[in-house]
Amino acid sequence: MILHKYVLTDIIKTSSAILVGLLVIFLSMRLATYFADAASGELASQYVLKIVALKMLVSIQDLVPMSIFLGSYTVVTSLQKHSELVSMKANGMSHLSMLFTLAKLSGIAALVVATMTCVVTPMAELKLVELKDIGERTATIANVAPGVFKKISGGDKVFFAESEAPDKTFLEQVFVHNDTQPFDAAMVAERSFILNNPDTGEKSAIFEEGTSYQGRPGTLSYVITNFKSYSVKIKSSGMTDVSAYPTYVTTSELIVPKGSYYAAELHWRLALPIFAFIAPLIALLIALKQKRGSWYLGFATALGIYFSYLNALGIFKAMIKKQEVSAILGFASAHLLFGFLLLLLYLDLENRLRFKKN
Repeated sequence: MILHKYVLTDIIKTSSAILVGLLVIFLSMRLATYFADAASGELASQYVLKIVALKMLVSIQDLVPMSIFLGSYTVVTSLQKHSELVSMKANGMSHLSMLFTLAKLSGIAALVVATMTCVVTPMAELKLVELKDIGERTATIANVAPGVFKKISGGDKVFFAESEAPDKTFLEQVFVHNDTQPFDAAMVAERSFILNNPDTGEKSAIFEEGTSYQGRPGTLSYVITNFKSYSVKIKSSGMTDVSAYPTYVTTSELIVPKGSYYAAELHWRLALPIFAFIAPLIALLIALKQKRGSWYLGFATALGIYFSYLNALGIFKAMIKKQEVSAILGFASAHLLFGFLLLLLYLDLENRLRFKKN
């Protein structure tokens, strides 16, 4: 029991460290992406952290299985490298007992992934759509960095500002071009800022001390107008309706037969927890099969099997959508295939052990 606890503790520590590292990488990439969107005015900056936090939450279902997979392989490889595994086997630790020890951790990981895929992720994905919609509708010229072209008023007009005021309350030396008019329609102004109407929730871009140009130059219809203040209403699109998309539907609704897309989504939500249980066990057996000094070959093999398993689930999901296979057959095929691989790896290890004893 002491040896099993030692191995399990080591795997938990290593997997936790890998999980933290993956989360840090994921966080830095997401922050860079969404802050770039905020800087270009495509997304309101006040929603960036909320969106990234939800993205981090959704990513747990993918990062937890990978962390335990890599942690299991790393720990067993390290035990072999320092000859600790030989001592453990000499003291009665068998391959089967190591599998059962890791299966406890894999079972917990599978429960976490099942909770994420069946309960948390659909709600988080729906909230993400709402936040992105609100963030995009709230994004205005106030979010534009100087020197960046941005479409405003629902994409009807192109906006550009040369500089920003020191107190960041308005933009200076601005230019607006109307893309919807059959003739040239442009405007320049000394400054611009956003005016919110608290009663209606509407937003307007206010331009001060400027000049507008409309019509074709050189014709009688060409008009130049100087103004003290000019207002442009900022149009906003409505909320995206995702009620028909299976990704955002609760798992209880997916159980009711409603077509191949619902069946494929249900298959995916149930397949990931099983994947999270089986994959680390495969990593353990591959690590046990490797000789000292050849860990990199086993690592490449383990990663190949990991992503092959994950891709197989994705392929069967697509096949279920197209009704090329039934939901039950698609759900069972990949797991039976890699479950059989797990059995073959275990039997091969046991045969090698008997051969050495004989």
